[in-house]
Amino acid sequence: MLATLVLGAIGGFTATWVMRSVALQFGIVSHPNPIVMDHRRPVQYLGGLGIILCASLAWLLMDADAKPIPWIAVSGFAAFGLLGLLDDLSPLQPLTKFRAQFAICVVVISAAHVVHTTAMPSRIVGRIWAEVFGSSIWLVAVVNAVNFIDVCGIAVLINRRSG
Repeated sequence: MLATLVLGAIGGFTATWVMRSVALQFGIVSHPNPIVMDHRRPVQYLGGLGIILCASLAWLLMDADAKPIPWIAVSGFAAFGLLGLLDDLSPLQPLTKFRAQFAICVVVISAAHVVHTTAMPSRIVGRIWAEVFGSSIWLVAVVNAVNFIDVCGIAVLINRRSG
């Protein structure tokens, strides 16, 4: 288990830097934004793709009995990563991106309930849908908050280092 964690961490770090180089080479960057005062230089995209690739590889290499995260969650990570990549390459409208994120969460959380639940009384089904809806809203909010802070923070760090 420790070897998988180390492999994932080192691989994630390495893959992030490789994807950074690819992004720079092909111009897959966030161009300076006049709204964000500290965003004066382009910021590379694709780091998330490197992390997802390495995390997925580390997960696949784990012993089946030791896997703490089920395949359902990994498929959700991959779907969010692909959506982010699509948005990096061809920016999506905010509402379109939000709907896609919400749909991914609903599918993944619903699948988790189906896999981990056997025959249920009908009175519980309503509670499950409330959980799915509430959890999906929470996850989309957290993902977007982290993404927003990440983009602003990276722009500030890059500009402080360069100037």
